[in-house]
Amino acid sequence: MKKRLITVLLLVSSIPLLIASVLSYFMFESKVIDDYNKASLEKAASIQNDVHYFINRNMDALRILSKHRTVIGMDPAAIRPVLVQVAQDYTDMIFLVDNLGGQQIARSDDLKFANVADRAFFKKAVSGQEAISEIVISRTTKLPTIAPAVPIKNDAGTVVGVIQGSLGLHKIDAFVKERSVNGSVVFIVAQDGRILAHPDSNLKPEEKDLSSIDYIRQGLAGQSGTVETENRNGQKVLVHYVFDRDNGWLICIETPYEVLLAQTRGILYNMLLLLAVTMLLAAIAGYCIAGRIVNPVTALVSRFKEVAGGNLTVDEVRVNSQDEIGQLGAAFNAMLVNLRNIVRQVARSAEQVAASSQQLTASANESAQATNQVAGIVTDLAQRLDAQIDSVRNTSHVADAIGSEVRQVARDTASVADSSDKTAKASIDGETAVDAAISQMDNIKTVVTDSARAVGKLGERSKEIGQIIDTISNIAGQTNLLALNAAIEAARAGEQGKGFAVVAEEVRKLAEQSQEAAKKIGSLVGEIQSETDAAVDVMTAGVQAVQVGTEVVSRAGSAFSEISGLIQEVSRQVTATTGVVQQTAQGSEKIVASVQNIEEICRAIHDQSQMVSATTEEQSAAAEEIAASSQSLAKLAEELRQAVGKFRM
Repeated sequence: MKKRLITVLLLVSSIPLLIASVLSYFMFESKVIDDYNKASLEKAASIQNDVHYFINRNMDALRILSKHRTVIGMDPAAIRPVLVQVAQDYTDMIFLVDNLGGQQIARSDDLKFANVADRAFFKKAVSGQEAISEIVISRTTKLPTIAPAVPIKNDAGTVVGVIQGSLGLHKIDAFVKERSVNGSVVFIVAQDGRILAHPDSNLKPEEKDLSSIDYIRQGLAGQSGTVETENRNGQKVLVHYVFDRDNGWLICIETPYEVLLAQTRGILYNMLLLLAVTMLLAAIAGYCIAGRIVNPVTALVSRFKEVAGGNLTVDEVRVNSQDEIGQLGAAFNAMLVNLRNIVRQVARSAEQVAASSQQLTASANESAQATNQVAGIVTDLAQRLDAQIDSVRNTSHVADAIGSEVRQVARDTASVADSSDKTAKASIDGETAVDAAISQMDNIKTVVTDSARAVGKLGERSKEIGQIIDTISNIAGQTNLLALNAAIEAARAGEQGKGFAVVAEEVRKLAEQSQEAAKKIGSLVGEIQSETDAAVDVMTAGVQAVQVGTEVVSRAGSAFSEISGLIQEVSRQVTATTGVVQQTAQGSEKIVASVQNIEEICRAIHDQSQMVSATTEEQSAAAEEIAASSQSLAKLAEELRQAVGKFRM
């Protein structure tokens, strides 16, 4: 058991730690590579800036010299001191001046002159553009070099020559070698795919040609990025490359994976050491914990074996903890105490059973005698019950007849109560309808009164219209007279008054038409006034009729309310009567049921008395069996005492 516990503790402690260690290692490795990628990209950008500075610094010197008055004069004797002086400050490059034919006429060193008319950089410079050559073999030093060139122009802007530089690759090799640190290799690839600068000066010519490598082709095509590949030694490396658009070079940083993962190995070793220490501590802890668990259990097992063998004199277990083991020990102690008490109780009970069995034998004999006496009494009781059953049967018939009559009365009463309820509901509905009629009559009275008022106002307005029509008739008459006077005056005026006479005639006609229309309107208004007066009389009569109807409906409502109250009172009394009758019916049913129950009880008692008579005979026989059983019980009690005696107390 100890081995299993120790194994479990080792697994529980080591597996999570192992998983966490593996995850941490891979996460750390991923972070190291990510950090390196960021740092390498920054470093590549920094190197690119340094290359720009290195090239531009020398190009700036060429640009300055191209504008120097002595250089523009193209006098070799005068130019050389200037070149020598500048070369003292710019030690990385040799300065040269070429004439338009490509012939070198001045140098900052003492080497012989050469003709560079066929060089691409010279052709570009002599055409008026700045240029940086590919890797070329110097015709004087016979070494690989790079030649930056700037055209020399006079004041008129005409190219009179070319000033060039000669940068030996060993200078650029030293530049990249300074930046190849911490296992990383910095190298520069030219536009043709050959290595321009590398910290390893022992590279073979075929090793310098990288034009067939995919990432080199992609980089020279203008791309920048990161790639996992193998170097010329078959070593797995991570390469970051950045394309320099100014000069067409590809700047590369190559780092072996072994260098990247060196720092992760230290983490891995520390994790493995931590895992080993943890497993050792877990084993020690498991051994101690297993001892604390197994030792008490072993002690309990030995005591359980003693108890199983009948030895109840074993000592109780000492409990020193409250955990599950302590609870198990406490439970064993309680079981031992209870088992001792049970054995003692069984021993006492066995003795009591032996004594009781003797008493039971004597009691069985006495019970047999008493049973015979009971049998005689029960026989007499059965005879008397037969007479009682006949009396109860007669009473039951009478109660049934009474119950039938009472139930009929209850049904009739219930029907009356139902009818009275319906009448009460109808009276309530009628009272509600009367109230609604009264309310409606009030509304009609109000509407008729308002209509009478409106018709009266209409009569008054008709009279006003009649007055207005009279006024219009008077005005039309006066207008007619005026038109007649105007016609007379127009006739007096002669030809000048003809137009006015025509107008006066038209006005006269309009006045006559107005009088006729006013008469017609007057007659219509008169008719309207007559009809309005008649309507007023009718509306007045309607108001009086509505008033009378309202009073009649109100009296009918009062009478209906009294009728409704009386009907409801009758309904309540009928309901109360119905309840009493129903209670009487229920009581009669209970009486019938009680009589029938008494009859059934009497029959049951009669049947039970017969059963008791038979039972007493069986009781007598059972008493004899009890006597025999009591003797067997005494024998069993003796055997129980012997069994309990096997336990040591």
